[in-house]
Amino acid sequence: MIYFTSDLHFGHSSIMKFHPCFRTFSSVEAMDRALIRLWNSRVNPCDTVYNTGDLSFHKDMQTSISIFSKLNGKHVLVLGNKGEAIKKRKDELLAMKKQDGNALFEEICEYKDITVQHGQDKFRLVLFHYPLAEWNAGRHGAIQLYGHPRKYRKRKRQGTKRQLRPARQDFKL
Repeated sequence: MIYFTSDLHFGHSSIMKFHPCFRTFSSVEAMDRALIRLWNSRVNPCDTVYNTGDLSFHKDMQTSISIFSKLNGKHVLVLGNKGEAIKKRKDELLAMKKQDGNALFEEICEYKDITVQHGQDKFRLVLFHYPLAEWNAGRHGAIQLYGHPRKYRKRKRQGTKRQLRPARQDFKL
């Protein structure tokens, strides 16, 4: 199975204030544990998760690595605006293994262009943290998936703001 998500915000204490209706946790640690549990309740080790950024706000990279190592599945990270620490340690992170036997990250990039099959149909997807006015093959049916802001034409916002776990994307456009 393939999943898409964005803006998990591990370690982000203010996200609970910004979104009190669905980030109703007593602490950052409780939120992080819940996010891991919800992720793993949906994602199996053989699944692939494409994540369009803002994964962790923890200042200590070891805390982030500890969290990432507990997340099931093959994890492809498209960096967001909070990805500088991950970008600086990219090679090291790509070499690490997780508890489920997969690499900590299959890939860390800033822009990802993929094709996925859903039933008999194939969809070209462009993944980036922010919405773009133009993207590769956008005029030829490619769909942009992004995280950060709101919905725009031919774009689908991915995120965990409401579900708090990766979402399976059904392509009914």
